[in-house]
Amino acid sequence: LAAPRDPDDFNPVRDMEETLYTIVEHYMTPAQAAPFGPIPGRLPIDADADAPSSSAPALLRLFKRALARRDGPAFRAVLAQINDALCALKYPPPPATSSTPPPSSSPPHSSLPPNALVHNIARWMPSGPPQPVVLRILEEAYQRVVRPQERKLENYKAFHDTVYGELLPPLVARILRTHTRLRPGQIFVDLGSGVGQVCAQAALQTGCTAYGIEIQPDAASVAASFVRDVRARAQGGWALRMGECEVVEGDILVRSEVAGWVREADVVLVNNKVFSAQLNEHLRTLFLDLKDGALVVSLAPFRHASGDRALEDVASIFDVETWEFYGGEVSWTGTGGEYYVHRVDRAAHRARVARLEAAERRTRGARR
Repeated sequence: LAAPRDPDDFNPVRDMEETLYTIVEHYMTPAQAAPFGPIPGRLPIDADADAPSSSAPALLRLFKRALARRDGPAFRAVLAQINDALCALKYPPPPATSSTPPPSSSPPHSSLPPNALVHNIARWMPSGPPQPVVLRILEEAYQRVVRPQERKLENYKAFHDTVYGELLPPLVARILRTHTRLRPGQIFVDLGSGVGQVCAQAALQTGCTAYGIEIQPDAASVAASFVRDVRARAQGGWALRMGECEVVEGDILVRSEVAGWVREADVVLVNNKVFSAQLNEHLRTLFLDLKDGALVVSLAPFRHASGDRALEDVASIFDVETWEFYGGEVSWTGTGGEYYVHRVDRAAHRARVARLEAAERRTRGARR
């Protein structure tokens, strides 16, 4: 396995370790996880009454000890044991009820017992896959698809509409969970989608349909590969369904399908922190077509006024909440900041207009 040259390089052994811990913690029952033992540095796994008793050292303890000692032979030996234990759960022997082979017309593998790890996924419903599973899949794909091409993504003009920056997965997970409540059948749109990480995460975490548009050709090309890799890993490696996800190259102001996406969108995300005033004004006009109840999540607010002021502003259809993000949750700064959640509420806007008109009538009556 390749050895990383510095701490920021891809570390395949560390990647394997985190994937193993995620499988044990989230895909196994306590009884199934008992032979593996507690996950180092995390809460111990308690076996239930049906767990087999054994005096053998826990597999994860042996695995971690081999890593700490940089003991290659011990590492290979314990990894073989771990793979045997995983295969016993994934490919259990068929029940010995009959020696007669199934007829040739039977569907392939129809007589095989179920994969226990896949069967356990049912425990997650209806809330969907645990956040650590989603983040592990994204990290696996990011390290293999995006990291090798990072130099290509550095060629942008700073403080420009085409600047490349990312909302990192923990922040995106919190936004999706806390604010959007997206579900299958709903639509998520990312205007300025970079390498497609947010779109892929939304489709994977919630099952929604996700669309993104990115003006930089290099980033859009990487995004297409990244989305394909996430889908292949999710469905083929982790047995998860992922919503439809498409990222296209183009200009928000030019691509005709963007207006259609926005009209149907339940959630729109836009990292408009360094967008020009002209582009932000175009987006404000575009958002007039949003349906009632739709959300716009942005890094700069589209509606500055509050109360009954600026009711003629196109963004006055929004009710706006301000939320904080923290250091390490975005790629362009190590400090915190704010993001804004706009909800389309035309009824509240009409009520504000009615209050203002009533106040003006009272003022005119008093003057008369």
